[in-house]
This record gives sequence, structure tokens and C-alpha cells, in this order.
Amino acid sequence: MTELVRYHQTGVASGWIEVDGIRSEITSEHWVSTRDHSWGVRYGVGRSPGALEPANDGSGEGYEFFWSPSYLERADGSHYALFLNFSRVTSGQSQTRTVMSAVEHPDGRVERIADIVPDLDYDPANRRLRGGQLDCTMADGSVRVITLEAMSETGFHLGAGLYFGFEGNYHGDWRGKRHADGERIDDCTTFENTRRLHQIRDTVIRIHDPVGGGSGWGNWQPIIIGDHRRSGLKAADSFW
Repeated sequence: MTELVRYHQTGVASGWIEVDGIRSEITSEHWVSTRDHSWGVRYGVGRSPGALEPANDGSGEGYEFFWSPSYLERADGSHYALFLNFSRVTSGQSQTRTVMSAVEHPDGRVERIADIVPDLDYDPANRRLRGGQLDCTMADGSVRVITLEAMSETGFHLGAGLYFGFEGNYHGDWRGKRHADGERIDDCTTFENTRRLHQIRDTVIRIHDPVGGGSGWGNWQPIIIGDHRRSGLKAADSFW
């Protein structure tokens, strides 16, 4: 059961971060900021109940998902945001697709994106996003082509923060009145570490929207399950 409320914010940030005594200044001229906040009854909290029939993990079917807020600037200095939330489930000859996406303007105006046909490329070793193109159909029927590329060979894997569980621990576990821990995993590109940490990761992207006149940066959270011919992915190698 999932019953939750969530919102996202996209913009710039200012302030500072201090790690090991070294302070880095954050200025709105050089930093982009995105935020996702959700609360309620949601999946992935606590351990799965025992003595139940094992759930189908979907690895033999097809699933493509991405969630992404991005901040874009035009040549004249004006700005806007893109929010892209897409999922496609394929089982046999049937397909279910969900699109909750929009162009978001500073004055509060929203242009709805009614449909997205993604043509994305993934690394066959660890299923990370490399880049690609989105053919978007707006609510008024017009077409908007968006391109993007990943800025690095990995990303921040949410599994280290207990998404889908990590090292036997899950969100919602009671671990005492005060508990603190952390992980340092030097190489998240390997076959072994990617499966340990799960697929979903915060991926920094460069994004281009010629129709809107903007280019910018964003956070892209992808999952790809099953075959993917363009990238050479095989269903047998799928993992969450």
C-alpha cells in the first residue's frame, strides 16, 4: 500500500558546506539546487513480512523509470524548470505508461507534458544512464524534443541511504535512540558494488530544451529492468 503526498522544488542555492574543517562556499551564480519531500505511508519501509509467497520482483519483465527536476537558463538570463516523472511497465504484449511531467515557470505557470517517448542509453555493466533524447508531446499537441547527457560515470546511489535496503537494514528499522553510521564506497561503477547498492541513483545531468530556449543541470534518478536493445541490456542481468 502506498498513500503519500510529495512535492519538489528546483532553483539555486547559497550558503556553505564544511567537511573535515574545509569550508566550501555555495553561491547562487554557480550552484543549482533540487529538493524532493514526501511523507505518508510508502513502500520500502521496514522488512518484508515473513511466511508469505515471494513477490514477483519484475526482473523478467520490462520496467523503465526516471524522476528528474532540472534548472534551465536562457541566453538572456531568464530561467525555468523541467520536472520529468515517467514509468513504463511491459508484461508480455501489454504496457502501462505513467507520465507526470511539466515545464515550470517562475511566475507559477505550468505547461503540462502529456506523453514522453524516451530514447535513452544505459551502460550494460551497471545500467547507469549515459544520456539520450526524450520526444515529448505537450498538452496542446505540440512536440518538444529534450536531450541530456550524464556528467560522470556514476552517481550517488540511494541504496547507501537504505533505499531498497542495504546490508540487511531498511528504512523504519529500530536501531536505538541514537544511531549514526556512514559508508565510503570508492568505486560505484563495478558489477558487484552496483548490485550491492541497487540501481537508483542521483545522477547529475546536462539537459537541453531547444523549444524553451534553455540549457541547464538536473538530478536524474533512473531504473531500467529487462531487455534494452539500444544499450545491449539483457533481462537475465536485471537487478533492482
